[in-house]
Formats: sequence, structure tokens, C-alpha cells
Amino acid sequence: MDSVSEVLTFKAAGIKGPSSLGLGADIDTRCLLGLAKSGPQVKILLDIDQTLR
Repeated sequence: MDSVSEVLTFKAAGIKGPSSLGLGADIDTRCLLGLAKSGPQVKILLDIDQTLR
């Protein structure tokens, strides 16, 4: 059974894309849309279509 435990909304300006994270060429970021802060926490935003391939 699938369920949703939390839904968050982020402003585009508050999301840092993979290219701006300085991860380097050794890290595969195809599944990573970016990172966003939610209060004191950092949320990882995944491209679910790419992740499930």
C-alpha cells in the first residue's frame, strides 16, 4: 500500500539545482532535481521518473 506522509511547496528561488551544488563530475546527478530548505531541514528533490528507470 502506498501513501503520502507529507506535501511541501517550495518557491523556485529557494531550490538549488544540481549544477550549483558543486558536487563535481564524479557524482551522478541525473536523478537529482535539487535541494531546498524547509525550516532547519534540507530536502532532497528527486526526479521520480529518472529514479525509477
